Amino acid sequence: MSYLASDVGVWMALPAFLPALLVVAVVVFIARRDRRSDDDEID
Repeated sequence: MSYLASDVGVWMALPAFLPALLVVAVVVFIARRDRRSDDDEID
C-alpha cells in the first residue's frame, strides 16, 4: 500500500510541470523554425 501512496505524489506534481514543459516545447519549436529559415536564406 505504501507504493500507491508514493505514486500519488508524482501525479499530484504533474500539473505543476506541464506549463513549464509546454513553454520549453514552444521555445524549442520557435528556435528550430528560425534556424531553418536562416539556413534557407543562406542558399
